[in-house]
Amino acid sequence: MLAKIRLEGGIAVAVASSGIAATLLTGGRTAHSMFRIPLKPNEHSTCGISKQSQKAKLIRQARLIIWYEAPMMHRACFEAVDRTFRDIMDNDTEPFGGKVIVFSGDYRQILPALKNATRAETAKACFKASPLWGHLRQVHLTENMRVKTAPDPDGAAEFSDFLLQIGEGRFPSNPDIGEGDICIPRDMCLVPNRQVPTSDEDYSSDENAEVEIPNFSLLPQRRDLDHTSLLGPEENRRLRTANVLIDAMYPEIGDDDLPDQYFVDRAILAPTNANQ
Repeated sequence: MLAKIRLEGGIAVAVASSGIAATLLTGGRTAHSMFRIPLKPNEHSTCGISKQSQKAKLIRQARLIIWYEAPMMHRACFEAVDRTFRDIMDNDTEPFGGKVIVFSGDYRQILPALKNATRAETAKACFKASPLWGHLRQVHLTENMRVKTAPDPDGAAEFSDFLLQIGEGRFPSNPDIGEGDICIPRDMCLVPNRQVPTSDEDYSSDENAEVEIPNFSLLPQRRDLDHTSLLGPEENRRLRTANVLIDAMYPEIGDDDLPDQYFVDRAILAPTNANQ
C-alpha cells in the first residue's frame, strides 16, 4: 500500500509503535516521533502539532497512514492523535478527522506495558477498550505468506502453530516458573556448539571452527532456583529472572579486559514486564 501510493505520487505516512518495528517500514518512524504524542498521555491529552506547522500540512496531504504494531500502544495515545487530527483537519465529526489510517498488529503479541498492572487494568489500556475501536473496520489476515515461502514449509508451519498455541492460551503453562510462563520445547531452542572466546584475537580466527560453549537457558528452571536465595519473599522473587539471566549470560563479567564482542554476542533483549 505504501509503495503503490508513493509510486502514484501521493503521500503515505508509515509509523510504528516501537523503533525496531519502524525500521521494517520504508520511511518508517515511531508514532511518538511523527505525531509528537506525549510520553504520559491521559484522557485529555493532545499531540504537540500546531495546525500551522509543516507536520500538520503533511498529515493533511497524506492519502494513507499505516500504524504498525498498534496493539502495544496505550489507548490514550490513539485518543490523543484522534483529538489532534480532528483539529488539524477541521473535522470534529469523524474519527481521526476523516483520515484513512490502517492499524495493524496482533493482540496475541505485546500488549501495553503498565507497571504492576492487573490483567483488567492492562485490558482497559488496550486500543480495543477505546470508544474509537467501534468505528474501525476489522480485516483478518488468514494466510501466512512467510510459511508458504519458507525453505522448510513443514517446519515453518509447525513453528507457526506453536506460536498460535501460545497466543491463544492453548499451550500448557509451567506453574513452577510463574503464572502463564511456559517451557520452550528443546527442539525449538538453538544450542550452539562453540566455545566462549577469551580475546578479540579468538574472534578473528577460523570462523568455521567448531568448539564447545555452555548451554544457556532463557529462563531459570525450578531446580536452579531451589539452590539460590532468590526464591524467597515476593520482592526477591521478582528479581530472580534478571539475576539468573545475568549470571548465565555473563559468567565472566567480573574479568578484566573482556572483548567488546563478548557482550554483543550475549545481549539480553527483553526481560519480562513482571520482573521490572
